[in-house]
This record gives sequence, C-alpha cells and structure tokens, in this order.
Amino acid sequence: MTGGPELQPVSGPHPAPSVPPEPVPEPTDEREGISADPITPDEHRIDESLKEDALGARYEQQKFFDVTANDPAMFGNNNTQNNFGAQQPQMTVGRPPNAAELAKWYEPTGCEEQLRHLLEGNTTVCLTGEPGTGRFSTACHVLVGRHGADRLAEIFPPPDRGIVDAVHEFPPEKLKPGRAYILRIHDEDPAPIMDRLNALVSAKKSKLLLIRDLTGRARAMESAEVRHRLPSPIGVFRMHARRELENTSRDPEAYVQLAQSAALLVGPPREVAEQVTLALRYPAGPECLRALREQSQQVLLARALNILDPKGQDGPAGRRRLRQHRRAFQLSYAALRNESIDRVFAATGLLLSQVDAESGWDDLGRTALEHSVEALLGDVLAADWSADQVSGGPRLARLDPRMAGALFSVAWHEFDHTRPAIIAWLNALVESPDAASRRAATAVTVNLALLDFDRVDTDLISVWSASQKVRVRRAAAQVVVYLSAANDLDQRMLRTVHRWVDGAANLRRDTAAWAYVSGLRQNSASWNLADLRRIAEDPMQRSTSTIAEAVGQIFDEESYGLIVATLAGWIRADGPQRLVTRHAARALIRIAGVPARNGRGGVPLLLLALSDAGTEELAVLWYAALLGASTKREAWHVLLGWLRSADREPELRKPVVELLHEMARVSALRRRLHPFLSRPDAPDWIADVVGEWNDDRQPG
Repeated sequence: MTGGPELQPVSGPHPAPSVPPEPVPEPTDEREGISADPITPDEHRIDESLKEDALGARYEQQKFFDVTANDPAMFGNNNTQNNFGAQQPQMTVGRPPNAAELAKWYEPTGCEEQLRHLLEGNTTVCLTGEPGTGRFSTACHVLVGRHGADRLAEIFPPPDRGIVDAVHEFPPEKLKPGRAYILRIHDEDPAPIMDRLNALVSAKKSKLLLIRDLTGRARAMESAEVRHRLPSPIGVFRMHARRELENTSRDPEAYVQLAQSAALLVGPPREVAEQVTLALRYPAGPECLRALREQSQQVLLARALNILDPKGQDGPAGRRRLRQHRRAFQLSYAALRNESIDRVFAATGLLLSQVDAESGWDDLGRTALEHSVEALLGDVLAADWSADQVSGGPRLARLDPRMAGALFSVAWHEFDHTRPAIIAWLNALVESPDAASRRAATAVTVNLALLDFDRVDTDLISVWSASQKVRVRRAAAQVVVYLSAANDLDQRMLRTVHRWVDGAANLRRDTAAWAYVSGLRQNSASWNLADLRRIAEDPMQRSTSTIAEAVGQIFDEESYGLIVATLAGWIRADGPQRLVTRHAARALIRIAGVPARNGRGGVPLLLLALSDAGTEELAVLWYAALLGASTKREAWHVLLGWLRSADREPELRKPVVELLHEMARVSALRRRLHPFLSRPDAPDWIADVVGEWNDDRQPG
C-alpha cells in the first residue's frame, strides 16, 4: 500500500478521544411506550412486492417527484426546499416517471379531440370524471402529444393544506416556459385555483390541465371543461398486452381473443390491467382461459360465498356452533396464510370468543378432538389444502391472496353482526406478542380498509396509532404504509400521518415516525424531512433511533444533497435542549456507511460526494456525531472507515483532508481529532494533516 502503513481499528493504545457527556440526559422511555431499542437498517421496511400483492390493481408505487440529479453532489441546491424550522411546506413540481409509457400504450376514450381543441384556445382546461377511469392516462396522452414527455410535469400540493390554500402561495419560479402541467384537484371548485394559476401559467406560455372528480359539490367550468369517459375494457386489455409482449414472440391478439371468450372483462382500467398480468402467466390456451375465469372478481366472490355458506352442510342437529366454528376457522385460515395450522386454531378460538362477546352470549367454549382441518375448511378449501400439503413438511395454511380477500369481503358484507366481532378480533390479534398474529391483523386490516375505509380508519387504525404498546403502533404504521400505496387512498393516508405529526398526542407522533421507518414517502423528500424534524422535537423521542432510520429510508443518489443540507440546518436551528441535534447526528451514522451503487468496492456514497461538493455541511454533522454522548463511540469508528477508504483510493484523499480541516475549525473537535490522527501507524497523508495543525499551533 502506498502513502504509509494501513490504518488499524480504533483500539488498544490509541482509543477514540474521551468526550464529556451531553448536558441533557437520555433516559429510556419504555415506560411511556417509546422503544429505545436499536433498529437494524431496513428491518421494518415494507417491500414493494408485498404492497402490490396486498393492493392488487389499486397499487401505485410511491415516488419522490421533486428531487433532481442535475447536480447531485451539492449538499443543498436550487431544486429542493429545505425545512429547518416550522414553515409550511410548499407545493412542488415533478415529472411523472411513466408519462411516455402511458401516452404510447393508450386506449382512446373519445374525449381526446375535444381536450386538444380546448387546449388550443385556453391556458387552463379541466378534465372531469370518475376516479379510477384513466383520467391521468388521458391527460398524459394528450399533453405528451402536444409538448413531449420531457416537458410534462405534475404539481403536488402538500398533504397538510387544501389545494386552494396552497396554490395562493405557489412560488412562480417553479413554473418553466413552454411546459404542460397537471394538477389533481379532487372535487374542489376550479375557479379559485384558476384565479391564482392561470395568469402564472399563461405568462410562461404553458398549459395547465386540472383533473377533477365528478361530484355535484363544485360548479362546472362553462367553456373549458371536458367530461372523461371510461375506455373500452377490451381495448385496455389489448394495449396492456401489446406493451408487455412488445419484445417477445408471443401474440397479444391471442390473449385478447381469450379475454373476449371469458366475457368477464369489465371495470376500470387498473382492474383490466391486472387481468393482463394474470393472463400472461400462462401460454395462450385453455389454461389461460380457465385462469381468467376463475380469478375474476365475480367468480372469486361467488366462490367465497359458497365456502362460507355452503348449501346442505349445516352439520348434525343440535350443533349450532358448527357453522360459526367453520366460518371462524376459514377466516382465520385466510388471515394466517403461510403460517402453521396451530396458529390458525388459536386465532379461531379467539374469533369465536369475540363472536360470543359481541353477540351478548357467555363464552360457549371450544370443541376438542371433534373436527378435523378438512371438516372445518369445507369441501372447496379442503381440496386445495390436501393438494398443497407436502409429505413430511410443515402443515401450513395455503391460500391465494385474492381468495383470502374475497372471503373477508363476503364475511364483511354478507353476514349479520360480523363487523364488530371482526374488529374486536383484530384488536386482540394485534395485541398478541406473537409476530405472526400481528402480521395477520395488519394484512386483514389493509384488506378491510379497501372495502370500508372510514369504519376501519375509525375503529382500528386510529385506535392502534394511540396504543401504549409499541408493537401495536408499529402495526398501525404498517397499515398506513400499505394504504399509502393505494391509488385512491394515498393522499388520505399522507394527510393522516401529517395530522399525527402536528397533533398533541406523543404516541400518534411516534406512530408517524414508525410509518416513515417502514418506508412511507410523501410526494416530496423535503416533506418527509419536515415531518421528521417535528417528530424529533418531541422529548419522548430523545433516546430513539426512529428518526435516523426514517432518514435512511429516503437516502439515495438523488436525495443525499438535500438530506445533508437539511440535517445541518436542523443542528444550526436547534434549541438549547439540543433535542433535534442528537437525531441529526444519529442520522449521519445511519447514512455515512451506505455504499454507492456504482460498484466502487463498498465506498460510502457520502464519501464519494466529497469529490464534487463543499464540506461545510458535513463538518457540522460530524461535529455533532463525534461529540454527542449517544453517537460518539460509533461515529469515531465510522470516521475511521472513511479514512481507510480514502487511504485505498488516492483520489478521495484531497476532499477528506479538506473535510478534516473544516472539522478542525471548531477547537473542541480539533482537540479530539488531533490525538485520534496522531498515531504511529497513520499514513503519510494523514500525518501531513496533523503536521499542518502542529505548525498552526507554533507561536510567531
């Protein structure tokens, strides 16, 4: 190795400098329901594939739309909005990532020509229709054809403010000349929105298309409104099949003919697209046709009703419990998919107890050694159960997630007094110390929220979010993250989280933190950070790692400049209690070791960024981390890792030296850096840094 001997771990005769403790103690808060346990990076993150499985056609991946990479190494740039204090987030603008795809693979609805005509003579046009009918695709198709995909952008209002309120503070500099903009206004009156934005957009020689829900609450725009229409389901199927099979030898028209034969293609475009995904799992033939028929929502619901209410299977006389027992077992089997059958029996007993309690009966007790698994599953599910069991393997509940969802849909809608019993059952499951039971409670709650959001939000999500138990609040946070990926519930969930952050309840604020830990994303990374700063001000969060892990969830090549600048701003604006500073320091430890994705042998992303950026912001963070009572031990080890990386890669040494000099401008940190670097095994370039500092200390 060149440049001197290799840096060794901080141990033995050269330990990290001893640092006085911070003036504010860091007690554990477990008695108040706050967990101070360390968090393994990404252990609570919900994978996108799980969200897609749970939400089906309603799934839409969350993305940040306002972070650009034109100068990604700068710690803070003109493309982002830093929130150091309590100012309100502003509207943001970003390019839809899939606009070109939506425009290319588009099934016309018949309203496109009218929309083009109105855009010729108006700055602002309103496209009105039912949610889920493909309005955004129509908007992209028309505007991309007019302006190009690279000149199309969407305007996003922050979750804590109404659209009308937000547009009146919309910064004009966010609008660019010759662009097309989309703004979803839900069921708001377009008039006050136009009053503010029309002149701004016109001055930029741009166009604005408002997407509005069809309701009777707001009056129509007399001369600049287009009524959207539902596209042909078979046409949507054809376009999606062509897109998926574009570079293959398979014939999309063969699948279109099968879909027409199934005669079950109805509903909005997302549901039709889900049918395409299902069909393309099979060759175009009888197996594909059978799958299309069996997996249609109508067939699934009919099959679920036959499972829960089979004809001619009432059981022997005098056993009025058998039907309830069987239904309770079937619902527990659906809830605990892929779990052992003993857990299904335990959940069944719990559900029966809740049925008795909600019915006003004494607990009727349980049967024992009377009903087999197959008898309780019924003929339909028993056949699948028998086929799925592997000789000698674990006996697990096996059920397609769509079938599980159909069973709960039927139970929720088709049986008397079911809802209170299921809600009480889910409240009991989520309290369980058994992780599988809590996962089941979360999955079922997500499913039911798609059916009856208001009831589930009131009786489950809101209750769990204020629980004294961390595990229950984590479950609430996970439900929120799942539902925030549902295309028709995302904004409601984001507003809910922001309301928890701004409210007076510490426990709900902690739930919001866990939602961000689980991967929640607002439309803007700066909005995530603004919420996290508000949570960090809560004294109950003093000893937690949730803020740091939540920052880690949004840290990547596009957002790191914003994150570093924002965290440094937190420290500069912090109060005398230094509540926020400790979280910024922990966040640095969380992200400082994250490797870049360019295959540079695990070199940290932030370290690579030093080559092109100033070091002032990072020096502020290192100062807080290296001197903080809760972070100093790990911070010195992380800093040593940076020095080792720079020692291996000479091009990193110059920016690291600049960082060390910037850090040493603070005398308290310099006094600790000096003995840390003054080691007999230090390479020459580190020794030169120490030598410069020694020269600075010489008189005269």
